[in-house]
Amino acid sequence: MSRSAHTRVACFAVIACCSVWLSGCERPAGELSSGLQKEGHSATISAPNQKDLPRVAPGTLLSESNFSQTLLATGAEFVVVQVYAEACGPCITEALKLTQLEKQWHSQGIAILGLGMDETSAGPKSFFDSTGGRVEFPLYLAPWFAKQQQVEATPALFIYSADGEQLHRYDSKKADISAVEEISEKLAELLAER
Repeated sequence: MSRSAHTRVACFAVIACCSVWLSGCERPAGELSSGLQKEGHSATISAPNQKDLPRVAPGTLLSESNFSQTLLATGAEFVVVQVYAEACGPCITEALKLTQLEKQWHSQGIAILGLGMDETSAGPKSFFDSTGGRVEFPLYLAPWFAKQQQVEATPALFIYSADGEQLHRYDSKKADISAVEEISEKLAELLAER
C-alpha cells in the first residue's frame, strides 16, 4: 500500500473514532462507526437521548421494539415521522422542507425522524445522498413501519406524541395539499391545545 493510501486509511480511522466519541453512543460490535450497518447484519441500536445521536444516522436499523423508546429519546412533545422511499422524488422535496422547518419546530418541542421503507441498508444512505446531504434529522431503516401502517404511497407523514400515540396521518393518495402544509397546520392545532 502506498504512503498516501496509508494516510487516507489513518485519517478515516481517526474521523470514525472521533464520530463515535462525539456521538456518545455505544454501538454493537458488528456495527460500523459511521452508523451504517454491515451488509447482511441486522443489529439494532438502543435508543439513547436524541442529543446523543448523530444528527443523521442513515442506515441504522430501527426495530419495532425500539420505536417507542426512540420517540421518547427525542425529548420532544411531538414527533413528525416521515416515511420515505429511496427513489421517491417528492420524498426528497418534503425532507428538504422538513429540514428547513426543523429548526423552528425544535424550539417548540417538535422533532423529526425519517423512516425508510426500503428493504436494503443502502436505502437511507442513498436517500441522504440524493438530498445533497442536507437532511438534518435522523434517517433510519424501518421497513416494518410502512408495512404496519399500510403505507401505499410516499411521502407519508405521521405525528406521534412522545409516548407513542399516533395523533395524525398524512396520506398522499387522499390529500389536497402538500404533506408539510398539512402537518404544519395540524402541529399548530396541537400546539394551541397544550
